[in-house]
Amino acid sequence: MKRTFLEMIVGAFCALAFPLTALAADEKAAQPGPVANLVFGLLPFVVMGSLLWWYLRRSQQSPFMRRSLEYYERSEQHMQKMEQIGERIAAALEKQDKDAA
Repeated sequence: MKRTFLEMIVGAFCALAFPLTALAADEKAAQPGPVANLVFGLLPFVVMGSLLWWYLRRSQQSPFMRRSLEYYERSEQHMQKMEQIGERIAAALEKQDKDAA
């Protein structure tokens, strides 16, 4: 699994570095057109967005995330039960105050 991630990083580095090294040549080369400038300008954002999307999708599908969601659901149920118990205690105290008065 780490090998795939490493390959993606190397690929992203090559996609960014090789066009820049071609532009740094000593001899006069033809200037890239507006389409090439647009591609090279947007490519880093596309690569970083793709890596971020891939990482977030992978983290959402992890067993740790599923356990966290289950824990959250159980804690929600527990808080609802505690709220019901609190309401019953409040109602019993209110009834006790009416009986004492």
